[in-house]
This record gives sequence, structure tokens and C-alpha cells, in this order.
Amino acid sequence: MSRMRSGLASFVAAAVLASAPVQNVMAQTAAPAAAPAPAPAPAPAPAKPAGVTFTPYGFVLLNAYFDASPFATKDYPAFAQTTPDGGAFLMSARQSRFGLKVGLPEDGWTGAKVDLLLEADFKAGHLPTSATCTAVPAGGGTPTCSIGTANTASSAWYNGVVRLRQAYGTAAWKTSSGTFTLLAGQAYGLVNPLFATAIAWTADPLFWQAGNLWRRSPQVRLSYGNSFDAFGLTLDVAALSPADASAPVDFGAGNRSRMPDLEGRLGLSYKVDKKTTFAVGVSTHYNKRRYAQSGGQGDFDATEAVSGFDFDFNVPYVELKGEGFLARGADDTYAGIVSPAVNSFGTAASGFFARTVATQGGWAQVVLTPVPELNLYGGYGVEVADAKDLAGGSLASGTRSQNNMAAVGVIVNLSKAWKAAVEGMNTISRTKGGTRAEGKQLAISTKFDF
Repeated sequence: MSRMRSGLASFVAAAVLASAPVQNVMAQTAAPAAAPAPAPAPAPAPAKPAGVTFTPYGFVLLNAYFDASPFATKDYPAFAQTTPDGGAFLMSARQSRFGLKVGLPEDGWTGAKVDLLLEADFKAGHLPTSATCTAVPAGGGTPTCSIGTANTASSAWYNGVVRLRQAYGTAAWKTSSGTFTLLAGQAYGLVNPLFATAIAWTADPLFWQAGNLWRRSPQVRLSYGNSFDAFGLTLDVAALSPADASAPVDFGAGNRSRMPDLEGRLGLSYKVDKKTTFAVGVSTHYNKRRYAQSGGQGDFDATEAVSGFDFDFNVPYVELKGEGFLARGADDTYAGIVSPAVNSFGTAASGFFARTVATQGGWAQVVLTPVPELNLYGGYGVEVADAKDLAGGSLASGTRSQNNMAAVGVIVNLSKAWKAAVEGMNTISRTKGGTRAEGKQLAISTKFDF
């Protein structure tokens, strides 16, 4: 048996050794593995639409105002008064706004990127209660009718009249040397372009007539902008249609001067991580007013000039911004406190002349954002007119000589599109005649953006 087992083992070993070369040859001559199939080519990106694009925007804003003392208007605390009519409660949705941005295809030989903007709200005033008409003239004809001004007291106060805020087109050219832009239409002016943060005072901005100069006007503007790493530069010049507080725009002293208003602004900015953390600007305004006398004799030309600066520091959790200005003759052209800001003397027969009123002012505001859902702010604005320029002349004793405003607010961001706010304003107004009035307003607001 032992010899049989030994022989069997020898046979198996010999068989294994004999099969080894055959296995090696099979391994060497086996067909190579198939190469993986190539990945499919990515689908081409969808082509951008070549047609016109429309982007609507705006908001619905409801304000509730509690006036603890009388103001010239119940929904904006710009002019505190000493009249005995006391305080008021008022709700309004007239600041609600709607707008449309239009993008046009890039074609044509100019190569410009063209965009349009149209914007309106309901703060043009309100419809008067009734009209007053004279009798039909003797012998026939048409009676003369009057409906008063758009802001007279009216039972139709809530029927806000639509007004055009902005309507302009821009053509922009991006080059290796920067971006050049032409704007034509109605837009904001260049002097002191910032606005304070607020909800209750949006259409009529916070610190208006207390250091915050602003205007909208038909204009032609040329702009240049460029970036140098983290630094940015902007330069704007514009010719604007004149405005005047003492007469309708098309019959005002500014239009009578036969020249446009001229403005310019230089801005510098610094960004970190694509966020602006520092921005400053300087700006200037110049125009003429002509005060015509009977028969064209004794016409008098007055010069209006404004110099302004603005700043905005924005770091995590804190924003500090504000503006300041020096002006001569800045009335409704830039929403100054003196309206009109020209004090006239004499008559056409006895040496008529007009003296522009010098004013100065500014505002500052700090906005805290401890969490994204909450904004807390506090700010102060002041505007003062030169008492020597107000003395004598045609300006009434009730003309404001100084306005001070202090404001605080809490804004809650309830969602991306919904905000609510509680804000308060204290206004102190002084007049040429020496009166002093102080008023307080509390506003509760809700705002839905779209």
C-alpha cells in the first residue's frame, strides 16, 4: 500500500509540473481586456435668449403715523408747527412703488449694452374734493374752473395720484480701460446721492430738509467706471433740466436763464472679498436763475451753487454713512429748507435785485445688524440758513431758518420679501421770525417687496 500511495503522489506531482508551461503560455497569449467606452460629450449650453427681457420690481408699503404734535404734513415730519391743532393718526399706502427694468439685445453698429428703467409711485398728491367754477360769461363762452392744488385737503386723500419717479435709458460700453455709460431720461441728481436706511420714510427720504439734499430731474449724463484690484473709481458729469420752488418748472427762473443745471461727482471705493467696505464721493452743482422784470428792464441773474460730500463705511454688523454740503440758493432744486432760497429786494422801478440764501447741513446714520433678521439704526440731520441772507426782503417771517431731525428705528426682516418696522422721529424747526416748534412722530410700517 505504501508503494501505491508513493506512486500516486509522484503521478500527481508530475501532472502539475507538466501543466505549468501550458498555463503560462495561455496567460501570455490571452486577449487583452477591452478598453473602457469613451465618456459622452457634454451637451451644449442652452443659448441665451436674444429678445427683450423684462424684470418687474417694487413693493407694497403700509405706514401708520402717530403725530404727537402738529406738522405741516401728517405723513412726513419735516416742518414742526406751533399751530393749536394738536397731533394726528394717519395710515397711508401711497408710498407703494412699481417699476420695470428692460434689457435690450446687444446689436447694432455701436456695440452698446442698452437697458431701460421705468418707475412710479402714488405720492403725486391726491384728487381734490370738488372744483369751483365761475358763471358762464355774459354773451356766452366757457366758465373758468379751479380745483386747487394737488395737496389741498381732500376727502379723496387716499386716492393717490400716480407720479413718474424715474424713466431713463442707458447705453454702456465695456472696454479694457473701463466702462463708459450714457444715460438719458429722468433720474436722481449727482450731488449727495446716498439715502439713509428707513421704512416709514422711503418716498420722502429720511432727513429730507435736515441735511439730506436730493432731487430727480430729466438729464443727460456721462459716466466712467473702472476697478484697480480692490479699488474702484467713478466719474459722472450731467446736464439737468432746471427746477425752481417759486413757480412751475416750465415757468421758473431756472428755465428763464436759458441754460441747464450742471453737475459732477467723483467717487472712490475699496472692496474686500467683493464687498464694498469703504466709499467716499465729492460732488458739485451749478446753475443760473433769471428774475425778469416788466418789459425786460432790470432783469437780474442769480447764481446757485452746491458742494457736497458723502461717505459709506460698511463692515460686518455695522454700517456708518452720511453726507454734508455747503450751498447757496438751494431750494426745491435740492429740497432745501428755504423755499424759495432767494430773497428779493426792491421793484423793477427801484433797483430790483435778488440775494441767494446760503445754507449748510448734513446727516449721519449708524445701522447695526447683530443678526441678519434685525436692523437697528440711529441718526441725526441738521440744516441751517444764514440769518443775514434771510433778513429783510420778500421772505416771510415763517420761512424756516433751521431744521434738526433725530431718528431711531427697529427693522425686522421677517422673510426675504417682508419687512416690518417701528421708527421714531423728533423734529425741531426754527423760522426767520424767531419761532421754535418741536414735534414727534412714531411710525409702524410693513413692507412687501417683489
